[in-house]
Amino acid sequence: MGVQRTWKNPIYTHFFKHTCQACGGFLKVIQVSKVVNSKSPEAKKFDFDYSSTEGGKMIGDVKFIWDEFLCPTCNIQTSIKEQQKIENEQKKMEREKERLSKQGKIN
Repeated sequence: MGVQRTWKNPIYTHFFKHTCQACGGFLKVIQVSKVVNSKSPEAKKFDFDYSSTEGGKMIGDVKFIWDEFLCPTCNIQTSIKEQQKIENEQKKMEREKERLSKQGKIN
């Protein structure tokens, strides 16, 4: 069985603190894995290339490993992409609140 380790934004994931949207607790990084067969319908969601320079493909069962966030307090698991989306929305809301506050529209 082949193994494919994917890294999605490791600096963002490992070098910054992230908080849970539900309880406000600090999130920890966990490894998640899944075995996918290259001929299954689900294979379309995964990258079976094993070398970008040689152009090879893995065939059969492949174990994919990636990182996600987990809140130890409320046990909510969040993908990196979803957590980035949540944090970007929070930043937008904070900027808008600050803008309105400067205009005297809110306290």
